[in-house]
Amino acid sequence: MNDPRVHDLGLLCWSPLGMGILAGRYAEGQPYPEGSRAAERGEIHSERVTDRGIAVGSRFVELARDNDIAPLQLAVT
Repeated sequence: MNDPRVHDLGLLCWSPLGMGILAGRYAEGQPYPEGSRAAERGEIHSERVTDRGIAVGSRFVELARDNDIAPLQLAVT
């Protein structure tokens, strides 16, 4: 049975869009958008937004759009 209520278990996603990476907030080879978390130098956010992460995020957004869903829908699915 695939009913999650069987175990009386809930799920709360923490940062399902990976600080905007999985939403396509950052573009490969481009400066961080003004006002974005990663643009705040010296903060942990800018350390976590990496070139590899941006490349993965770009592909993730592409997969979502190819399937006619929003990146958020794919992230929490």
